Amino acid sequence: MVDHRLLLLLLHLVRPTTAWTLGPLAVLPILYQSKDITFSDWVSVFTLCFTPLLAHIIAGTPDVVCLEVPRTNFSWLQKICHYNPTTIIWRYFAIADRRIRAKAWDTNHLAASNSLFWTRRGWDGSEAMIERSRRYCIKPPECTRSPILSKSFAKTVIVTVQGVQAAYALIGGLSGSSDLATSVSISSIFFPLAVIGLLRLFAAPWLTDDFVYAEGDRREPFSPVIATRQQIRRKPVPHRHGMIDVEDESPVFQPYSWDTSNSMKMRSYSGTSTERLLSPILSHPEAVFHSTSSWRARFFRLFFTLPILGLTLLSIFYLVPWSASKTHPWYTFTLPPTIFLVIIFYLLYTSVTFLTFSYYFLRGLSETTVIPCIISTWYQVYTVILILMMVTLTVVATIETRKAPCGIFTSWPTYYNVCPGPVVTPNATSSPFGLAIRSVAPENATVLPDGQFRIENFDGWCTGIVGRSMIVVSRNGTSSAG
Repeated sequence: MVDHRLLLLLLHLVRPTTAWTLGPLAVLPILYQSKDITFSDWVSVFTLCFTPLLAHIIAGTPDVVCLEVPRTNFSWLQKICHYNPTTIIWRYFAIADRRIRAKAWDTNHLAASNSLFWTRRGWDGSEAMIERSRRYCIKPPECTRSPILSKSFAKTVIVTVQGVQAAYALIGGLSGSSDLATSVSISSIFFPLAVIGLLRLFAAPWLTDDFVYAEGDRREPFSPVIATRQQIRRKPVPHRHGMIDVEDESPVFQPYSWDTSNSMKMRSYSGTSTERLLSPILSHPEAVFHSTSSWRARFFRLFFTLPILGLTLLSIFYLVPWSASKTHPWYTFTLPPTIFLVIIFYLLYTSVTFLTFSYYFLRGLSETTVIPCIISTWYQVYTVILILMMVTLTVVATIETRKAPCGIFTSWPTYYNVCPGPVVTPNATSSPFGLAIRSVAPENATVLPDGQFRIENFDGWCTGIVGRSMIVVSRNGTSSAG
């Protein structure tokens, strides 16, 4: 599946011949170990590799809604920042925070909070957009939370299952119940990203894409039905004290057709409808939401940042040599390039995310569903660096991944035994090299006389319980046991 000559040329150009050291930490040179992996195994490992990444991005990135301006008005660099995992986690936080602070919550709140608005002012996820976008919402959600039978709920289930699996592996690696360090390969480089995706659970009840907005780049005539409180008619109804005027439950609507001119304005025409109005809300966000300095907002910000801080410390913990790994003492001092790059990537991502969130939380700038620094040059550079590191990590892990005799995929060199048992190699000088068999030949079931047996070279891995052993001395082609 991967051209050997291309990989060998790449290794010849970039691979160091000796380990790179940094104090007590040593990073091994890149080794080409993937040449023996079969096509079916490549399909399996690449599926395991990219599934957490794609699930995190697809489930966490909303569609762009262009209000009053065409889609061609923003560049790919402005759009690509929304695929940044930091941006995705911020969106989860902001939606959950907005719901916690809400004094009232209707379907328009839900739709606007889940939308990614592009306006004349740029990206806008502020609370004021809830009212500004109301007249563009032609199909609001059916309820004020995510239904169980919905695409959003299915995405949450997928992200949760992957995150729990990855969290179990990470925690097991720390407790010693599983040896995560030895099984890091192309199939598991994005496992920590799946763990971070569990933060989606904070906002899961209010994540939805079951809504439609009228956009400013439509080329066909479009007539959304729009009404305001001022357009509602009043009618006389009988009362015990006489006739009184009340609001008609079937208001006159003022439909609009979309103007395709450059002005992007809307022209009205006459008409009526029996559709119901969206629930009117106050125009001032402070009348609808509690302040970001309220106790509930502060508590949630603190609670949300703790997992991010924990993952940052976990990255440092895996990078700094530690003495808890008793099964493989060599892990304390050396790391393959794949594991080293995995740790550096997640250390960069989690630390920048934690510092950015802390900065905006302390300043009270957490009302918007779009991270405030998304148009900053440093954030765009940071996003590009993350993407380049993902590509580099994928290439290096592809080169280094090998399949151990026990079936484990790993990036450790072949001279490290990553299997939970002895590896048997033909012609080995200091490790098991064969199997002792009492029959005369593989095709002959005749048993050899007592004290005689045959040794066959074996290439593989053994598991089980070690029992009584004996020393065998070979003399002139015969064997005797002592």
